Amino acid sequence: MPNVDTRVCVLGHIQRGGSPSCMDRLIASRMGYSAVECLMEGRYNVMVGIVNNKMHFTPLEKAVKAKQKISDDWLKIVKILAS
Repeated sequence: MPNVDTRVCVLGHIQRGGSPSCMDRLIASRMGYSAVECLMEGRYNVMVGIVNNKMHFTPLEKAVKAKQKISDDWLKIVKILAS
């Protein structure tokens, strides 16, 4: 076994910043529950998400290939914040 330093990282802290809120925990619980249900039903290779407050499953192939254009408004914000 290699001599490697291992640390736990909570992805939500990185993505959203700071400690998880009650809503973060609720979303994580809903999505985790749905992911386990998928596996129990034999559904694999799907991404779990929430659309219009309902669970939504997107095939991984479609999720990875889908490209969205970043709006000009967002690009303006990024340029301002990056300065």
